[in-house]
Amino acid sequence: MRQKTVDLVVPADLADILIGEGLARPTFERRSSTVMILAEGASIASTAISLLQGPSTVVQVARGIKRWTRQHRENDPGSDELTVASNKGVEAPVINDEMDISMIMAILQNAFTVDDDPKPPEDFDGLTI
Repeated sequence: MRQKTVDLVVPADLADILIGEGLARPTFERRSSTVMILAEGASIASTAISLLQGPSTVVQVARGIKRWTRQHRENDPGSDELTVASNKGVEAPVINDEMDISMIMAILQNAFTVDDDPKPPEDFDGLTI
């Protein structure tokens, strides 16, 4: 598996955290995003960003998300959950303030990576034309 540049759609205040820490830059054109990190509740505005890849990007983004969930739990209990949706077709996990950094990192790593050698399902028996 390889890591690639990731375009994200995230809550605007999470984008401010990630951009402020030098982890991302704003994307002014909405391209097809690989990953969406959605806040519970539709009233929170979203912003498109591109992550700047580096050796500690995932851990730093996880810390930014942890700070976001903590701030939201303190300011508006019940609004501290983020759903991580990727285009991989898997169930979207939910991140909340009760999770530790390693759990958040695992969710992000799974969402951000692309399988270079996708394998068919075990019950796949070939194509019929």
